[in-house]
Amino acid sequence: MRDHVHGRHKKGQRTEERIGRLLGHGDLRYLILFLLDKKPRHGYEIIKSVEELSSGAYSPSPGSIYPTLTFLEEGGFADSALVENKKLYSITKQGRELLEENKSFVSELIKRFENACEKMSRLKHWVGREEDEEIASENRPSIRRSMHRLKTELFAMTEASGAKKRKVVEIIDRAVEEIRKLKD
Repeated sequence: MRDHVHGRHKKGQRTEERIGRLLGHGDLRYLILFLLDKKPRHGYEIIKSVEELSSGAYSPSPGSIYPTLTFLEEGGFADSALVENKKLYSITKQGRELLEENKSFVSELIKRFENACEKMSRLKHWVGREEDEEIASENRPSIRRSMHRLKTELFAMTEASGAKKRKVVEIIDRAVEEIRKLKD
């Protein structure tokens, strides 16, 4: 059942091996079921609940939420009823069973999601604070400004030769090590 629902990995594989980003293919399904298990919600409420769960760091688009809700409904994991001209989604018995069958996976997903989003939220807060400081003093060094400059240069290198790309990787790796040394 688990493979059918998110159709992307074999049982027994560790999440870190399956996923290289915050939410992998199919993970949003479990996140939605987790939220619906707490209480029935409209699509917009689900978007806001995910945003809240992520401390504002991630807000799924309606283009990802509504097709996922349709998938869950068609699979019998969620149901909907028209309430005040809006669909109110709720979890079904089959959806609860799926959550229970995959309890450790869902728990790991929620924990990973909350931790990653908390870090992103702290970074956004820190970067925002730095912007305020920049306004007060334009002559101060700015990590954000440097990050944007670096990003611009990296995008310019996407069409570079293999040798140039390897050189860029070496430069970035050295920079990462130097920055890590500053934390000690």
